[in-house]
Amino acid sequence: MIAKRAFLSAVACRAQGWYQLRVEREPITPALEWRFHVGAEVEKWARGELGDGVRIGWQEGTTAQALTARALADPEARVVFEATFSTGPFIARADALRRHGDGWDLIEVKSGKAPETGLPRDEYLDDLAFTAFVAQAAGLPIARCSFLLIDPQLQVGQTDGVLREVDATAAILARGGDFQAMAPAIAAALTAGERPEPRLELVCRACPFFHTRCLGVGIPDPVVALPNLSAQRLDRLRSFHRISLLPPDADLTPNQRRVAQVVRSGSPLVEADGLAQLDAIEWPAHYLDFESVNPAFPWFAGAKPYQAIPFQYSLHVRESFDHPPAHDEYLAPIGSDWRRELAERLLDRLGDHGSILVYSPYERRMLGYLGGVLPDLAPRFDQVAGRLFDLERIIDRGYVHPGFLGRTSIKQVVPVMVPELDYSTLDISAGDDAAAVFALMWVGQYGSGDHDRHRRQLLAYCRLDTLAMVRLHEALEKVRAEALS
Repeated sequence: MIAKRAFLSAVACRAQGWYQLRVEREPITPALEWRFHVGAEVEKWARGELGDGVRIGWQEGTTAQALTARALADPEARVVFEATFSTGPFIARADALRRHGDGWDLIEVKSGKAPETGLPRDEYLDDLAFTAFVAQAAGLPIARCSFLLIDPQLQVGQTDGVLREVDATAAILARGGDFQAMAPAIAAALTAGERPEPRLELVCRACPFFHTRCLGVGIPDPVVALPNLSAQRLDRLRSFHRISLLPPDADLTPNQRRVAQVVRSGSPLVEADGLAQLDAIEWPAHYLDFESVNPAFPWFAGAKPYQAIPFQYSLHVRESFDHPPAHDEYLAPIGSDWRRELAERLLDRLGDHGSILVYSPYERRMLGYLGGVLPDLAPRFDQVAGRLFDLERIIDRGYVHPGFLGRTSIKQVVPVMVPELDYSTLDISAGDDAAAVFALMWVGQYGSGDHDRHRRQLLAYCRLDTLAMVRLHEALEKVRAEALS
């Protein structure tokens, strides 16, 4: 049957929904494991706030629907959890139903923060609208539609008002009506024996099937990879399919034109003025990278839900371009507030002179956070922030490579410019997994017997990030030297 994930994928692209209906379950990564943990914690609070109720549980579809019908028919049932409904080929599970006169409140429990004003984000609205469409079509009389979300003002240790209910009835029922109108076409497309004919759209950029099963197979430079591409411009460029096939007079922004130029030629574009900014680096050069964790439920006094807290840093230091880099690192202990220890050690290692090379504004935000929670150290962090040098700006202004496809993130740039550094060999190879591993240790989901192994993995990942900046700096100087020769 067609559940929420495949249906919503099909709203964006019928082919994507068709694949989603047939795809195997995604592997359980640390990031996914952490999301499951947070979701379970939010669900626990939701049940506490909604009160005792009938829990259907994750039964097979027909069994779950029969149990749901029995619970709804029971006049004593005030709350029903995980109720299951179906209409035609569509099936949906409601997080919670609360009796409301002759009808029911349909409640979606989410682990995100409640908005200070207005409605939750569109992704949440679509999730609940699908459930509302299926439940209404199955005969459920809906009185209200609402979300239970984490109160954005939640403080550590708080036990009352942990979740905030947000009414979204009008928006959900309107969107559910849209979904009901789409349902016959989506059902026909997703249950067909052959994949619906795909069309190049902006959603292709983030589609997990685009490069492996769909229009992007064997295409290294699809038009949708152009930076800052609008739907209107894509309409005018779609027929070319590939960036390398775009004509010189194609309707492009200046930056898109630069990208198309280098992709067509196969040769990088070197901007001497942009690379000349490397001369502003003052020695010794410090290459800094943080990893942070953003717990849904605050761990420390004064913290807000999902506030990013640095728990680890890696620092390579080079006295001059001819000297090999020295390395320092810090990884927080489990079970105690590490922020002052991390801050003081970092300030000591950074000293009071020399540029601090980073990649993106992220490190500046983390330094600002540390100065904010440790006000006696704020002047020193302000001085450190004044020494930051962003290598991403050099890439953006000084070097355009065909392999970048207009993007400048470090995970896009390093494989092109420093191919000998391979993240895929690491046990942890992404920032969200790093944060999740630390968080799962902190909350006790990973036993202490495995902590040493996890810590080694975290240190290796963060160390590679700063080593990548060292090698990227070298690669940029090499590009500049070759351009001048």
